[in-house]
Amino acid sequence: MLIFALDNVVKGHGQTRGIIWGLTAVTLTLLYFSLFHLGMIPGLETDYGFFGIMTPVLVRCGRNKVQSLALLAHGLCLISAELGAIQLFSLVSVMILWFYNGKRGKYGMKRHGRGSGVHPPTIPTALIHYSE
Repeated sequence: MLIFALDNVVKGHGQTRGIIWGLTAVTLTLLYFSLFHLGMIPGLETDYGFFGIMTPVLVRCGRNKVQSLALLAHGLCLISAELGAIQLFSLVSVMILWFYNGKRGKYGMKRHGRGSGVHPPTIPTALIHYSE
């Protein structure tokens, strides 16, 4: 929902609509912060906390691959700071995504047909798919 609101701010469908979507994005961010970071509702938690929710939003705010990867690294550092340094291994994924060009590999490893066990692309690769 927050990414949708930010997309509408960027598209700028009129000044009034942009302000309304901007206020919606700020309100949702404050709501997520109060629910997941401050722990206002006991038992309502996510695995990676508030910054785990905000990292995909940060990635979406990037205008190109470099900005998206920099924002992803920033989000992963925030998650590591909140959960402990053990999460720093996740920064390796940024280096791997740097080499991703958005194209399928030359070896046809995907099986076709029913029950092939093929899954949709993961969120980071789906979010960082830009043509250069």
